[in-house]
Amino acid sequence: DVAAFISNLKLAASLHSGDWLLPVIKANGYGHGLETLARALRGCVDVSLTGVAVASLAEARQLRENDWTLPIVLLPGYVTAQECEQGAELLLDPVVHSLYQLDLIFAASEKKAVQQPKRVWLKANTGMNRLGLIAEDWHSAYEQLQRADIDIVAMSHLACADELESSMSLQQQASFEVLLVDTTLKTARSLAASGGVLAWPTTHYDIARPGIMLYGSSPFAQRSAHSLGLKPVMTLRSRLLA
Repeated sequence: DVAAFISNLKLAASLHSGDWLLPVIKANGYGHGLETLARALRGCVDVSLTGVAVASLAEARQLRENDWTLPIVLLPGYVTAQECEQGAELLLDPVVHSLYQLDLIFAASEKKAVQQPKRVWLKANTGMNRLGLIAEDWHSAYEQLQRADIDIVAMSHLACADELESSMSLQQQASFEVLLVDTTLKTARSLAASGGVLAWPTTHYDIARPGIMLYGSSPFAQRSAHSLGLKPVMTLRSRLLA
């Protein structure tokens, strides 16, 4: 139900206090069809999109082959030099969550094998403890990207946005704010995904990254999608065959 998808997208836009949305359409659009969702997003001109986010180079290539011209953020970033070259060919915005990924990007551009990306999403570990740079490494990477004249989105991810009684999200926001102290005014900021958009307005910053809410699912165990104003984008029906 593409209309339901767009309705959920517009709800995210209405709740978001920042400037841009980055819809997460990884895993074939959570099983809803990557190309179908890309067409729907292209037609939704009244929502400010800074691009879309995917989880694989194959998904990014599929989008480019279907005339997607806005930025594409590769959430895992690059693991090998070959991936770095392929990502440059596709004009991707890579996430950098480890210093070795930054080394890959600079090594490739120094060899003149590829152009360096115009924008990098620099991911900090503010408490999720899965992916992301510790503060010292994040600042080192930030300085290197600045010297290379690469645009930066300061990024982190809320670990417990679905736990509405927990203080963890606000603690992570405080850690994120500390990172931002020495950044320039033009550095964009992104912290909130679906849970943040719906329940933690102070974490919205410039760019929000709605994912599961776009497909009509609640990120909260105790709050239904219907109560949040979300519409189901997929319906499963069964029938008996004669």
